[in-house]
Amino acid sequence: MARQVVEYPENVGIIGDTGSGKTIVAILVAIALGEKTLVTAPTRFLAQDHLERYRRITGSSDHAVCITGETSADKRNWNNPDHIIVFCTAETFWADSRNGKISDIRNFGLFVLDECHTVTGKKESVKIAAAAHQFGKRIIALSASPGDNQEQIETIRRNCHLEKFFRLQVPMPTKFESLVSVALDKSLMEIDHLFGMLTLKIVERLTSLGVTLDLDALTIKKLKEVIATELEHQIRDSRYYEVVGAIAQAFYVRHAHFSALTESYATFIDHHRKLSSRKSRNVKSLLMLPEWRQAVKIALEESDRHPKVSQLVDRACEWARSNQRALVFVNNKDTGRHLERRLTESGLRVALIFGGKERKILMQQKTLGDLSAGKLDLAITTSTLEMGISVPAVDIVSHYSLPNTEKSRIQRSGRTGRFRPGEVLFFVLDHQFDKAIYWSVRKKEKEMKRIISGRQQTRPKPKTELPLFDGI
Repeated sequence: MARQVVEYPENVGIIGDTGSGKTIVAILVAIALGEKTLVTAPTRFLAQDHLERYRRITGSSDHAVCITGETSADKRNWNNPDHIIVFCTAETFWADSRNGKISDIRNFGLFVLDECHTVTGKKESVKIAAAAHQFGKRIIALSASPGDNQEQIETIRRNCHLEKFFRLQVPMPTKFESLVSVALDKSLMEIDHLFGMLTLKIVERLTSLGVTLDLDALTIKKLKEVIATELEHQIRDSRYYEVVGAIAQAFYVRHAHFSALTESYATFIDHHRKLSSRKSRNVKSLLMLPEWRQAVKIALEESDRHPKVSQLVDRACEWARSNQRALVFVNNKDTGRHLERRLTESGLRVALIFGGKERKILMQQKTLGDLSAGKLDLAITTSTLEMGISVPAVDIVSHYSLPNTEKSRIQRSGRTGRFRPGEVLFFVLDHQFDKAIYWSVRKKEKEMKRIISGRQQTRPKPKTELPLFDGI
């Protein structure tokens, strides 16, 4: 594949399963071309991981450097001629280029855009791709999941200025996927009913104000559309503020409802406490409603007995007894902290890997090393480990919180089954919240794979037939 890319004179995208070696191909191409190369990644952790991969391939990192927002200003050696490959985050590169810290962007002959499905909107990676294209520089884009339909894939092609996609097909170890169905207990059913009643009250209030909402189709997106309509009409009378207040309460209720059912009681209680610290009369009136207060009471009483949490703890103890190492994905840091406490109390060796300012890259790498060495039974993480990170010796990936997109589903599941057979588990509550997400995202993933394989087109078809994967 590397030779094929080197010999092809135009910009290309490389599409391959997680763990198939896309980054290795890009590094080999950079070495073969002998051009000063910029490799951008969407996270600083991933950029650092790429440097480590380069070191393993070449046996040295003397001619490579990683520069992220964590790198101090005096160590950002963008212009060092000895650095043939620079791994970085797109945000850091673009900010320093705007501030004059990069002598000339044209000094780079090759641009590698990793996780190119994130090259969208007004992101810095889009601007970098545009600049590279403007100066006639070569671009290689990498992804396991460019989009779930032709329109999304074509958007990525345009944003990255690609001529064609190559399909990297490498035999991979078997990956077994299974669904863990979690039944609602009596307490969870009661909380579900209480929040249902609260939602109905708010919908009835909005209806009396002339705003119609379909209770069965009530989503955050729908609520945003309603408030946008009110703002568009610029209604500034008492009705407007009542509508905005009711919609704000609907946001809080929906988030609390979802957290209590699909995350944990502790996640809901954390949400309640954050709301309690606000001075808004609208918020305080919501928290005083009997349904809300009763839901809080039940959550506090049940605390550690959430069915989904209990199911994970039981499974995790089984994994530890069979010496299987696991990675547990959550969408909420509060949920992750609660799970860490519960699993630790059960005698398991657990660590958290979060992004942002909470964990430094070296600490994250040490945690992964401990997991690989068997010093940990499992690690709990968010989207920090979702994209491209090489996670060694992981037997099981557990989706405690379900991925909301097909890209996240593919990326997270790809943290196992890279070097040996792996298992992927989806913890799905027997409720419309979890089931709707699981089945819709699963369907989108299948659709995306059909498009990539070239076996089936999606509808509606584009106005012009586009040979999306003519390099396969």
